[in-house]
Amino acid sequence: MNMIRKGQVKGVEKGDIGAQVKFVAQIFSIVA
Repeated sequence: MNMIRKGQVKGVEKGDIGAQVKFVAQIFSIVA
């Protein structure tokens, strides 16, 4: 999560809540 907040993840900008939610959902769907 800290990487997302710092803008280190490609495709997810700082403050882009919608993209962050989608990104996290994708991570958890892969893990689950």
